[in-house]
Parts: sequence; C-alpha cells; structure tokens
Amino acid sequence: MPLNPDSAFELAPPPHLVKRDCVRALRIVACPGLADRAVNPYTWLIHEPMTSQGCSVSEFSFYRACADDTNVLHIHWPECIFWGRISRIHPVLSRLYATRMLQQMDRVRARGGIVVWTAHNIAPHESLGDSRERIWRTYMAAFLAKVDLVINLTAEAERRCLDAYPQLAGARRIVIPHPHYRTAYPPRIDTARARDALGLTATDFVLAAVGAIRPGKGILELAQAFLQIARDDERLLIAGACDDAAYLAALTGLASGSAGRVIVRPHRLSDDEVAVIYSAADLGAFNFKQILNSGSVLLSLSYDVPVFAPQLGSLKALSEELGRRWFVPLPQPLTAEGLRETLNVARAERPGRGANAPLDTYDPESISARTLAAYRDCLRVAEARKP
Repeated sequence: MPLNPDSAFELAPPPHLVKRDCVRALRIVACPGLADRAVNPYTWLIHEPMTSQGCSVSEFSFYRACADDTNVLHIHWPECIFWGRISRIHPVLSRLYATRMLQQMDRVRARGGIVVWTAHNIAPHESLGDSRERIWRTYMAAFLAKVDLVINLTAEAERRCLDAYPQLAGARRIVIPHPHYRTAYPPRIDTARARDALGLTATDFVLAAVGAIRPGKGILELAQAFLQIARDDERLLIAGACDDAAYLAALTGLASGSAGRVIVRPHRLSDDEVAVIYSAADLGAFNFKQILNSGSVLLSLSYDVPVFAPQLGSLKALSEELGRRWFVPLPQPLTAEGLRETLNVARAERPGRGANAPLDTYDPESISARTLAAYRDCLRVAEARKP
C-alpha cells in the first residue's frame, strides 16, 4: 500500500506521555545516525557506543514518523532539507521536508521527549539562492523554538551560535568536542607503498587537501598560490568529490599545466583511499574562507598528519591547544608569500613520522558518553518542568 506522507505525521489524540526513567536505556532517533558511516563517520562515532549501553538508535526519515516512545530526536544538520538531487531542482520538496521535520519535532516533544541539535554549522555551506533562502529563514525560526538542547563543539562555536541565534539563550546548552576518527578509518599503511600507489616519490613533500571540493574551501586559490611559491620537491594533492563542474574545470585546468606539482583526484574517496593518501602525506592543507567546525582537519590529525589552516571559528582554539608542531595557522587573506612562510614553519616544526597527535581529549567513546549524559540531564529537566 503506498505511503500517505501526511498521515505519517498525524498526532493521535490525546498524546501518550512517555514515562521517563532517565537511568534506563533511551530510544534515540538520529538525523543522521548509524547509517551515515560511509559518508561521514561522525554520527556513527557519537551514536554507536550508545547501543552498548542498551539504547536503541534508529535513523530519522522524512517518510516515517518517530515512534511514540522516542526519548530523543537528535538532529545534526537541519540543512538536510536541501540535500538530494531532486530537492536542488524543486524547492517545493525542501519546503515539504522542512514541514515534516518540524512536525516530527513537535511529535517527539508532545510525547515527553526532547529535541537535540548539534550546531555543526550556523547556516548551510553554500549559497541557497533566493527561494531556498526564504525557506531556510522561515524554517529555522520555527526549528530553533523547538530545540531543547544545543550541543556546540567548542566554546567559540557556542558564542557564534548565540550571536547568530539569540533566541537560543533560553535553551539548555553544552559544549562537547568533535571526536577524532582513529577508530573509524583504516590504519596507516607503509609510506613508500602509499606514495607508489599515488605516483609520488620518496623525496616529495606532500600537501594533502582531502574532502569535498567546493569554492568555500578556497582550494582553487590555494592551488594558485602554491604554484607561485612551490619548491621543486613540493606537491599538492587535492582529493574529493566536486559537484561544481565549472569550479572543477578551473582546478583541473590549473593542475594540467603544473608539471605534476598539483594533482587532482576528483571523486568520492573510499575509506581505503583516505588511508593511502594520509599515509603518503606530510601535511594537511586547508584554506577555508569561512568555517565554524571542521571534521576534515581532525581527520588529518587522526592520521597523525599535521595541518595548516586559517584560525577561523573553532579552529583557533584547536590551533592554540595543539601548537605549531601540529597546527600552523595560515594567514588570511591568503597570499603566495603568506603561504610560503606557513610552509617554511610547517616544515621546520613538523614532528617526525611515528609521532602521535595529542588527541586524547577527542576520544569518541568519552564524547559519546558525555552526549548520552547530556540527553539524560535534559530529560530530567524536561520532566521536572511538567505540571
């Protein structure tokens, strides 16, 4: 029988209020959750350890209502209403997804559950255009009013989030950092074997810009500056999927005339490919134009590959915590001279191979446990506020 989308979101009167024993295991709906591991292991690292505590973690769906006894609806990226090829073509679908998300939030809260938002971004990375921007503003105004707990990844991210959305001042808030990825990706392989697989030599100094290729990451500008100042042994390897055909054409055109100094691998990387690239790399290269949080930087560090990046958003605190051995600040706006100076510092300060980046604070098991504890605390507060 075909699904009637509207019927999936009707609230059965009167609403059943779930009894909340905050010591017992919880029923969690995550958006996204465990199923997103192949795309971004972050949510898997957060939610999978909860299952060993007896919690159930199910995947959010726009086409299926949350179960009546859902304790927690955890939304990571509210901009997911814009994801997918069809929603890019037809804004009306994004409007429908926005409505359904808000209905799901109401459904969970009406039954005594809570809504949690991890504020990875303040707004979507790329320009939405006029019609989607109007949808976003209307949607977020309603979304924020329904959030019970906001998780920020750093204190700076929390400050910026409150600046952007002052209406969250009354919401419960907590800072829990982004986990490292050491347990989510394959281990390093032999450096010589990795470089041979990538067509690199033992004497190359390899900069790796890994992740989705898009204009907001400043990758084209990085490549242009690099070609002005690169030494004979320096190579810039750019790897990741790119949905912007014109941007990719400009990047590959630049690489084709670089005599092999810039290498572009424009496709979605498998986990094994990520391991090979970081096993070959000397330095993670990032030139964000704007950023609040970055899992890509932590991925490089998870492979014990030091990075350079602008001190934007949460990255400023990370750079100060790790120091110049592991994180060399990239001056902004980017210039060829500034990049050369950054590379000189990075090459001089870089720890030897075999050194481990100090990421104990970012242990996924600990961060998952802190997230689960935050759920329970928020549920206790929500229960206490009931008449």
